[in-house]
Amino acid sequence: MDAAAPAFEQALFVKCQVISRSLDHAVLDAGHNAHVIDTGLPTIVGGTLCYHNGGDEHGLLTAIGAAPLPEMGDMVWLIPGHCDPTVNFTRIMPPCAAGWAPAWSMPSGR
Repeated sequence: MDAAAPAFEQALFVKCQVISRSLDHAVLDAGHNAHVIDTGLPTIVGGTLCYHNGGDEHGLLTAIGAAPLPEMGDMVWLIPGHCDPTVNFTRIMPPCAAGWAPAWSMPSGR
């Protein structure tokens, strides 16, 4: 890798919440209407959980190894595989860089 090349890091996340939980999985309020799957299912910040298809409105989480599942009401950050159509799904986008900033109003492509 070229040491002079710029270093990039993840810039887009989808914030979601655990709305149901059992012993072996948790249900999120973010399904395919919150992110796209054309390049695969999203990954989870932290790397200890695995996202599974739960349909248009919900996503399912299972733990990797002995990692604990999040509790009801916990926030989970998804890393979508493809940003263009994911951004197209939203109308308000709150930037989170080094503190609070006003939300951006997004024109919808739909």
